[in-house]
Amino acid sequence: MELAPSSLVKETELTAALKQHFGVRRLSAITTKGVLAYREWRSGTGVGPAYINMEIGCLRRVLKKAGLWHLIGDGVKPLREPQTIGRALTHDERIRLFHIAAQKPEWETAYLAAVLAVNTTARKCELRALQWRHVDFINRALEIPKSKTDAGVRVVPLNTESYEALWKLRRRAESFGPVEPLQFVFAAFRPKFRFHGRNRVGMVWSEFDPTQPVGSWRTAWRTLTKKAGLGGLRFHDLRHTAISALGEAGVPDRVIMDIAGHVSARMLRRYSHIQLEAKRAAIQALSNRHQTTASEAANDTKHVTKQTEKVESLPQGIDKDGRPVRARTADLHRVKVAL
Repeated sequence: MELAPSSLVKETELTAALKQHFGVRRLSAITTKGVLAYREWRSGTGVGPAYINMEIGCLRRVLKKAGLWHLIGDGVKPLREPQTIGRALTHDERIRLFHIAAQKPEWETAYLAAVLAVNTTARKCELRALQWRHVDFINRALEIPKSKTDAGVRVVPLNTESYEALWKLRRRAESFGPVEPLQFVFAAFRPKFRFHGRNRVGMVWSEFDPTQPVGSWRTAWRTLTKKAGLGGLRFHDLRHTAISALGEAGVPDRVIMDIAGHVSARMLRRYSHIQLEAKRAAIQALSNRHQTTASEAANDTKHVTKQTEKVESLPQGIDKDGRPVRARTADLHRVKVAL
């Protein structure tokens, strides 16, 4: 009862390989050696360490419930997982992706979802849960009412691209009838194609049901990303692209977390690194100034002299004992920036 329906589905999926390997066996008969053998077997089938750890985590929860995990848990350590947290698109890749995605009507849902994801940091599950009551066109804001964690529930401002994408979805919904607040933004539908001979000449929407969220846009996403030369790009990578862009822009970590919701410590370390590199590039630009001529140098010297006079003329101030004090560090910093 503590789990959300989506978590129950995920747990059920994680038990599939466990049941296949262990078969009909008492939980008390599962040993450390057996768990390690299971990991080797799963690795041999091509499954990555992250997913294997998730499956062992599911087994751990079952054995904990039975009061048995403490008997074998010390001998089962998590596998080392890759340190990558996702892929961030370059500017050119992003332009190419959206250019291709906008070409076919059957890709419209995936295209508009991608535009929202890369401009709001929203996850796929968050987009599917959106209802029209969560969209504020007047104040240009989007409420994320349901997420993977409580920290993911948030309000995100809309920029021009995300506002236009939501407006297109609104017009599409209105073409089928009145739009109610509790109807889903990404509503369930079934595309129906028109053919002329063997050639497909168009597509119409059929079985549009705004009371149910769309099942998935996975097929369209795989097709259009392959067409764009970005095969293997996950939809979730659009969230990484958005957060990376915020980091490159120098947005503070606290603001990034407010916009994106829950961000792991590992992700924050990466984005902090991006911020540092952006600052480093800005500082490096100061050392790439062109060589000045004699007259320019004289003008620069005159300018610096005037600015120095400003520093010397800054009010000294008086401390509580009546003694003069130096100018505040913040005032000196502003003069240095002016220089």
